[in-house]
Amino acid sequence: MSLGSGFGDAPTVLAARKRALRVFAILKRQSHLHVPTDATTAGTVADGAAPPVPVLLQRDTLLRWAHVQHGIKGVQLRTAVADSSHALTLSETVDEDAFVGVVERCYKEQRLLTASVKSFSRTHELLHNICIFMWLVLFLCIGFFVWGVDLASWAIPAGSAALSIIVLMGRVPSDFCAGATYALIVRPYDIGDRITLSTPGSNSTMYSLVVKHIDLMRTYFITSNGEALILENHVIRTLSVTNLNRSGPLSLLFHIQVPAATPSAKITELVDSIKAYVAEKDSEWTQVDLLFGDIDFEHGHIRLDVWVTCSFPAHEVLAIYSAKSRLLLFIHAYMQSSSIEYTQPVLPVRQTQ
Repeated sequence: MSLGSGFGDAPTVLAARKRALRVFAILKRQSHLHVPTDATTAGTVADGAAPPVPVLLQRDTLLRWAHVQHGIKGVQLRTAVADSSHALTLSETVDEDAFVGVVERCYKEQRLLTASVKSFSRTHELLHNICIFMWLVLFLCIGFFVWGVDLASWAIPAGSAALSIIVLMGRVPSDFCAGATYALIVRPYDIGDRITLSTPGSNSTMYSLVVKHIDLMRTYFITSNGEALILENHVIRTLSVTNLNRSGPLSLLFHIQVPAATPSAKITELVDSIKAYVAEKDSEWTQVDLLFGDIDFEHGHIRLDVWVTCSFPAHEVLAIYSAKSRLLLFIHAYMQSSSIEYTQPVLPVRQTQ
């Protein structure tokens, strides 16, 4: 496409989105890229006008056309589409939302890669300057020895001054070395990664932090509320870091309370309906396991444990919990329509041995 500047030159995500919409508008004019539609399946509204039919493009045809007409490598485009298919529900057809979503994702990844390279460049430049300074000190020491300078006249005072400075600085040198080693060698996260921090052995206390910048001493984060958080690297070294970008498929667990007085047939129908919903929403969930836990006779319910594996990447927190919200809403609506309503007994059930 000849549109002046490319997607990567856009200053913001909104600008890249506008350019993607403009490109898709151009693609819609290429009729040979459209997916054939059956006119007989199109309905009509009350006033007799035909409803607007969304334009769908054939993915393979689009890739071949882009490669032949505009020199875009179809293999790279196919890889980008395949990588984004689990999040954008792309199959053999591409609509406007899916196309714009792929462009936005590629734009963000390119921006994050550029920021990571700049961060590494600044860090390497700082290390380079430190090495030059150390070589300069070593050269001066050798030069003083070659030139016959009396070492006792300056080495002892200089050593005493350096030792005094180290003592006054306390743990700063050790913390700096530990934090720099952790940030450069261990490298538990990169710029743009979404992580959680917690004390070892406890639940996450700082959740959904996005790495903004990394240097030798500190790491800069953006919280879920948009606040800027700065932590020392040696402090992060003592915490447990969960990197969602490097994690595998995310499994969620939540509990459903089913009244103990519910007939077994209705419970079976509830389980089957949840499985059918997950199978229908294959773009959001990959599998589901339903296990019955404890029976609480005192409160009058059976605990149903729902394990679902999400198809979205673990760092797509908003998409994951939006899908979870829709699943919970479906379960709640189904239980209400099936008259499976939980009511705590007024009096506790007496248990006898």
